[in-house]
Amino acid sequence: MKFTAQEEYGLRCLIRVAQFGQESEVTIPFIAKSEALTVEYVAKLMRILRQTGLVTSTRGVKGGYRLARPAADISVREILVGLSDKLYSAATCKRYAAGGGDICVHSADCSMRSMWRLLDSVVENITEQITLGDLIEGREQFEQMLKERWELAGTFRKTAVEIEAAEE
Repeated sequence: MKFTAQEEYGLRCLIRVAQFGQESEVTIPFIAKSEALTVEYVAKLMRILRQTGLVTSTRGVKGGYRLARPAADISVREILVGLSDKLYSAATCKRYAAGGGDICVHSADCSMRSMWRLLDSVVENITEQITLGDLIEGREQFEQMLKERWELAGTFRKTAVEIEAAEE
């Protein structure tokens, strides 16, 4: 499963802003250089994040972007939905409607719809519990937090380091 480039880069830009807290403003050129993105693309992402109420902006020479709320109060789910949409929505089924109608050709017996709803629910549940504040803590602290929250439930079995080592 892949997230869109807009979700990934938007999240990275927001993490960069969060690293400066709510007191400091971060400029688009600084974010662009830090994340190896174009100024135009970062401007687009920051506009979306501002419109969703995740950041505020100040114009002018000393202007920039800052978090609208504390990082600990912003869930990853809220960020991802703000940057794109849910993994599954009812509109997904309309894309497969016959003859321009509203009902999918597979609506009577669709196991895929159930699967997508389940995946959306799982991703939504997990990303609702992870905050922007968690993401700026650093890799080791973040992985420890994941283990503490989900290891007992059996949903977190390997660390990112173990996964990367297995892929090599």
